[in-house]
Amino acid sequence: MTNTLKRPIRVLLIVSLALNMLLGTALATALLMQYRSGAHETRHMDLPSPRALARHLHEHERTRLRAILSEHRPAFRTAGGEVMEARRRVRDALAAEPFEADALASALADLRRGQGRLSTEAQAAIVELAEGMDADGRRRLARAILSHERGRDTRRDEGHPKR
Repeated sequence: MTNTLKRPIRVLLIVSLALNMLLGTALATALLMQYRSGAHETRHMDLPSPRALARHLHEHERTRLRAILSEHRPAFRTAGGEVMEARRRVRDALAAEPFEADALASALADLRRGQGRLSTEAQAAIVELAEGMDADGRRRLARAILSHERGRDTRRDEGHPKR
């Protein structure tokens, strides 16, 4: 190859690399912004935190909730660890050069599985809690979940501003 051809090819390769890096960064940013905005939560019912649930429960129900969560804690920790590891793999796959779509797809599949296990465990705890509640308690539990789904705290419904 002559020198006249080497320079345009070098420039083309550098421009191509820069565009690939820009595309990867844009994709990672879009995924992160979507996750932070809560848009990923619209496909499934997102449960409130134990503290948010407890605000709606009577003292004896809070005691029962703590006992149930204590029973499920090992499974929560295992599934939570899987989710954290999968998120790290997603981040690494997006940042990898050269980019490997199969590695990203595998990491995302692991993330879905981990999130599924975490959701399944949380939902099992909710079922266990609801089994021991009367109709009024289940209504308060439903209100806690639905107010969380709407993205607001029920204290706003009671005339108190959201913190």
